[in-house]
Amino acid sequence: MFKEVPKIMNAKIQIPRSWKELKEHFGDPLYRNSYFLLLATAIPSILGFVFWIIAACFYTPSEIGIVAALISAITLLAGFSRLGLEFGIIRYLPNEPKKRELINSCLTIIVLVSALLAVVFIIGSDLWTPPLSFIKNSEFTPLFVVFTVFFALTLFQKMTFLAFRRSEFGFFQALANSGLKLALIPFLTSLGSLGLFIAWGLPTVIAMLLSLFVFMPYLCRGYFPMPRVEKRVVNEMFHFSFGNYIAENLWYLPSRLFPLLIISILSAEMTAYFYIAWSIALTLYVIPSVVGDSLFAEGSYNRENLKSVTISAIKFAFLILIPALLFVLIFGDKILLLFGKAYSENAFNLLRILALAAIPYTFGHFYITMERIRVNVRNIVKLYGLVAAISIGIGYLLMLRIGIIGAGLGWLFAYVVAISLIVYKVRICKS
Repeated sequence: MFKEVPKIMNAKIQIPRSWKELKEHFGDPLYRNSYFLLLATAIPSILGFVFWIIAACFYTPSEIGIVAALISAITLLAGFSRLGLEFGIIRYLPNEPKKRELINSCLTIIVLVSALLAVVFIIGSDLWTPPLSFIKNSEFTPLFVVFTVFFALTLFQKMTFLAFRRSEFGFFQALANSGLKLALIPFLTSLGSLGLFIAWGLPTVIAMLLSLFVFMPYLCRGYFPMPRVEKRVVNEMFHFSFGNYIAENLWYLPSRLFPLLIISILSAEMTAYFYIAWSIALTLYVIPSVVGDSLFAEGSYNRENLKSVTISAIKFAFLILIPALLFVLIFGDKILLLFGKAYSENAFNLLRILALAAIPYTFGHFYITMERIRVNVRNIVKLYGLVAAISIGIGYLLMLRIGIIGAGLGWLFAYVVAISLIVYKVRICKS
């Protein structure tokens, strides 16, 4: 089922000891792109905390829970609408002579699919998420569609920058997005949950337009966003992208589905507590994620040194992860207090469980990255399908009995099982 992964005991990460070594370190595309991807996630995450801290001062947990559920629905639909093209763009853009046509074809497909899925969700909202049925025939209706489309485009654009090996532009895009959110939120509090929703979504639209009309023309001379769909995108990219699309959505499915399940079976307040705890834990998961994305980009350019680069990437990820994990485990309750006493009381145990899950997740993510470089999509789908099935199944059953902490236990248990299976298969291969 799973192929052997490389040993990690013989690789070393040299700490720069001089200006020359430091320059060489940052000149390595693996590390440079990893740092910018980390910055593109870490700084917006910090600003995102500030955003939700401000929101907690002006909005009730119920209002925050409603918006958190809407955001989860948008991220779920945006994931489905990208069709895995963000992986295809990394794989094929480096050697593509007609880069502008390739990018615009991907963007056009994503716009059409995301808009369609958003409309379908709105029409059937009273069927699959009754607490969100208010988005029908209200001010939320057009906003939900627009925000879904632009959020999907933003996630794809981030990977386009990585495909150009210029992740700093993804950082600038994310920084503009997060900064605008902080600027807007004080002026929209009178609108209630609608104002919070606008403050979250409108900056995404503006940041994406900045990316399309300023950043992209700088990276790709003569670029201009034009609707088009070339058969080549479907014929050459889609086969590779589709398997990764299925796998990626299976991975994201638990985190995107849990808020919708919680608001349906528990309450909007519990949804808010889960969403804040998950947002904090996500800062740990992004460490192996962005290093793995950078590894994927480097592996697409050059596979000759894949083993040694992978080993260095794993150690590099843990070098950053372990201190961050300890900080969250020790001071997590204090972090949650920034959002209010209720968040600390109801979400700290959940946060600790989600934080511990970062360790097996890291090993799993690098295994997935190597399989993605080798184009072994079937193994990726199997692993993520296993994680999704266990985490959602066990998490749902436990939530009915012990509340939101059950979601965290389901998530942790799923990754422990997955990594145990990988280790078992590796030992079988060796024997």
